[in-house]
Amino acid sequence: MRRIIFVLLACSCILTACVKSKGIYKEELFIAATMGNSNWVATPSANVIANTDSVQIQGLKETIPGSQKLLIRLKFNGPGTYTITGQQASYINYFEAASFKYPLDTTQTNKVTITSYNSIDGIITGSFQLHFADASTGNKIDFTNGSFWLQIL
Repeated sequence: MRRIIFVLLACSCILTACVKSKGIYKEELFIAATMGNSNWVATPSANVIANTDSVQIQGLKETIPGSQKLLIRLKFNGPGTYTITGQQASYINYFEAASFKYPLDTTQTNKVTITSYNSIDGIITGSFQLHFADASTGNKIDFTNGSFWLQIL
């Protein structure tokens, strides 16, 4: 009888040790949107800005030849809709030796909606709609149908 109980306990320990707990994998995180008429998918990151209650959300997309960066800063108060104004967002297009920064187009509605935040693992999900314009050239960059699943580090 003792032998049977020991074998059952040993088997249950082995089986439970093999069960993998759900972790957060870097590959699962994303930030994406429709930019103009094409899909824009970038490598995401998010962090708390030091000594503030603000969060910085970033998407970096490698292109040939260069990269594109979307940067959003907001005072984070949990889930809800945030109107983005002034210097709270920018889009930068980097080429070999030059960069073009597009400021927020304040004549358009710019918003980020945080749909959920898990303070235990730092996962934040949401959507966004942002519009940028270069006043000197008249060029416009529109991010619509944006969504993200990020981990705040």
